[in-house]
Amino acid sequence: MKRFVFVSCFILIVASLALSGGQKEAGKEVAKKATIEFVSQLPEYEARYQAVWEVFMKENPEIDIEMVMLNDQDFRVQIDSRMAAGTAPELFGGSGSQQVGPTKNNYKNFLDIKEIYRYWDRLPGGKDTWLKNSRLELGREANGIYGLTFEMTYWWSFLYHRDMAKEAGLGDKYSVKTVDDLRQWLAKWKGYLDSQGLLTPLDLGAGSCGSWCSGQEFFQVYAAMEVESLDRLDDVYTGKASFTDPQWGWFFEWMKEMVDKKWLPNEWWTRDWEQDMESNNIAKKVPALLHGPWMWQKLEQANPDVDLTGFPVPTKSGKNRKIKVSPLVPSKYSWASPANVVDRESFKTGAFQKALNFWAGPESVKMQVEDWGELTVMEFESPLEVTSTQWQEVGAEVGKGSWADVSFDFNPWGVSQAPHLIPGEADPILGGQFIFDQVIFVIQGKKSVKEAQQAIQDQLERAYDNR
Repeated sequence: MKRFVFVSCFILIVASLALSGGQKEAGKEVAKKATIEFVSQLPEYEARYQAVWEVFMKENPEIDIEMVMLNDQDFRVQIDSRMAAGTAPELFGGSGSQQVGPTKNNYKNFLDIKEIYRYWDRLPGGKDTWLKNSRLELGREANGIYGLTFEMTYWWSFLYHRDMAKEAGLGDKYSVKTVDDLRQWLAKWKGYLDSQGLLTPLDLGAGSCGSWCSGQEFFQVYAAMEVESLDRLDDVYTGKASFTDPQWGWFFEWMKEMVDKKWLPNEWWTRDWEQDMESNNIAKKVPALLHGPWMWQKLEQANPDVDLTGFPVPTKSGKNRKIKVSPLVPSKYSWASPANVVDRESFKTGAFQKALNFWAGPESVKMQVEDWGELTVMEFESPLEVTSTQWQEVGAEVGKGSWADVSFDFNPWGVSQAPHLIPGEADPILGGQFIFDQVIFVIQGKKSVKEAQQAIQDQLERAYDNR
């Protein structure tokens, strides 16, 4: 666990007065500063969050932010235990926080922010849309909004080490437009890596992101390569069509092909996401990944001189390429607060409300979008100036030149439209684990592609039967 407490110059002045016996300034009592505890499950975002909160504390010198960064496992354990004890931090979250966020059984333990948050008008659909989705997720009795997804979302592209590609004699980032182009690209990488005693062109792992990425995100992204449209897949998730349609079998065949041709490690699902997959790419034992913005940032943090580039996900025809923007789901909370925060001094003085509205407000979101290269549906008064490498190498060229046919697709995925259809607290389809398991069964030869598709369809039908 890492703990960082940011202390402004004002605190240092107060401390020096206390040491000298002075408790007053110009005849006035020195006001006690409010402290807000902020706990995140994303330690790799430490510098990003620190920069944001320092702006807040400069604007609000009467408030200190105590920032605690935990890994995924420690985060879940600590938040669960502290929620039970009534001592949860004022604001907590991160990508894994959905696992400790409000559910149908416990949402009353979380703060309803619908009248506290001030920027609903900056979000599509406003407060009414978020409240509607909250009721779909938590039940009709839930008359509040018990957290926020961060008003940013990410997008997937291939990334690779440019210097390694030059050594391997590969073409530039514009050379991969079709699925067959991608096959040739991976095959060339494999030949080069074998000659150098290195590993596979791409990598995957299990752990904190493995099942979610492979079962949910990759399915959406890779399916679009073959089908070139996810409209019909959205119909599958919302019960209007069947998962047994042969076109959806391609995803399982593609995942198996990558293992069979050693473009992915054998039994990659037994390997750790961070210790194996991420570390191999940082060490340049593996040259490429399909990933969102945070992996670009991790590689740059590990080596500021790293030379990265990438390209959009190709399609079968090489046309109609769309970068699927991962859905922003109003009912899936990334940031939440305990209900008993209203009894704390930070709430009574208004310090908490200031911190919440800053953190999820336009100033903070704009800073993070520009630095990280994520996309957002929030509206701003001034244009964005995104500086991240993924954006500069891929996003900024979308719709131009060699990528004139490429566009961002902000339409909601079917996977984001039906979470309320799954009974109970588990998310057996939409969380990705069930599809992840079916992928492994196909690769291992324990199930045929058709059997895997039927298993997923059966699971979906059970979900709809229990609405």
